[in-house]
Amino acid sequence: MKVRKLLFKQTPYLNVLSGVAAILFCSLILVLILNLQKSNIETTAAHQFNGKNVYQISDNLYNEQEKLFFSNPNSFSILYQFGQKLRQSNKFDYYNAVWQPIELADFKIDQQFGPYYEPGRGLQIREFEGKSYATVASFQINAKVFEYNNIGLQEGSFFSSNSYFFEEDKDIPILLGAAYKGIYQVGDRLELLHYSRHFNGVVTGILKPQQRIFTMNDPEAVIDRSVILPVRYFKEPPKNTEGIFAKASLYSHMNGTIITNLSPMELRAALEPINVESNFEAYSIIGAESLSILALSKMTDTNRLLLFIVSITTGFMLAGLYLWTLSLLIKRNIPVYMVMLISGATMDSIQMLSSRRLMLTIGITSLFPTTLLIIIVENPFYFLVVYYMVIVIVVLLLVGMVKLMSKKLFRRLDLVQQLKG
Repeated sequence: MKVRKLLFKQTPYLNVLSGVAAILFCSLILVLILNLQKSNIETTAAHQFNGKNVYQISDNLYNEQEKLFFSNPNSFSILYQFGQKLRQSNKFDYYNAVWQPIELADFKIDQQFGPYYEPGRGLQIREFEGKSYATVASFQINAKVFEYNNIGLQEGSFFSSNSYFFEEDKDIPILLGAAYKGIYQVGDRLELLHYSRHFNGVVTGILKPQQRIFTMNDPEAVIDRSVILPVRYFKEPPKNTEGIFAKASLYSHMNGTIITNLSPMELRAALEPINVESNFEAYSIIGAESLSILALSKMTDTNRLLLFIVSITTGFMLAGLYLWTLSLLIKRNIPVYMVMLISGATMDSIQMLSSRRLMLTIGITSLFPTTLLIIIVENPFYFLVVYYMVIVIVVLLLVGMVKLMSKKLFRRLDLVQQLKG
């Protein structure tokens, strides 16, 4: 211990410099792990769409045409049949990710959860049957969204297969984005208005941070501040058509996204039997978007490669800086090493000081990034395990390099010969 104090007092500035280099090096390792995990989520999700064509179904029911259509007593049944046959087709995947704000009662939330928070608009609040409701950002999604997006859950459970069907007076399962963590918890019951109709819901899960889903408007829609509901399909044509709930629900069910290998002409041929059987053709097909999806996939791959190259380059520079300061420390501490030799120390034990210094320095400095990780990241255990596994591997590699470097340096300095004069 006295020797270490003496060595530190001999070169305090170089010791501080090596400590700063070690902190930056450990921080770089942690940032690389966090970003590779994030980019892996993005890349995995984007690769699900590789080689696929993406089309949007958009109804043409506007103004007078809509009034004329709904003057038909079978109009709701027609929309129901069309949406059902789209979902049941085995020629393509029918993907529903509907951005539709909902209203929560007795909310415990702030401005960031509003659907128009980014443009600078605050929460919209209204009274309904004696309660205050706040409009919040929400997505309604079907099971295909989970298949095509790498969505992670930090606690609770995903929707069951029965969640995607409408049942009167049954609680709606709710998934909450990561930003709701600490505001609500799994098992909490919520009152909500969906298309102006009152429902009770129960929180079944909370998502991991930085979760994204593909939508036609935003290929990487972040859902951290969103309430996620299942798209609830009717089991039969709705009998209660009062208000906007039934009509709006049927519109959202049929205006979905088709993901397929089919070309536009092949898709139209595949949809023709559905048009005939449902007696509905008042829609357009928007697409294909395969080029933009391919570009997104390539971009995420490129970003990950670029991140890796920059991190490795910076890591080598920081490791080089540390080894350079270590060589300066050895040269500055020659008088101390000579005293140690006179006191009975061996060259091997003196050379080992450099390796021990490395392990001690990185061991201490590695704690600084982990403190920030524990404060910032929810459930950091996985990242801590990976981080320290990488640290151990890196330290072992650096110890080997330090041993070789110190042996060559001490051989060149030849302390024994200097003592002999």
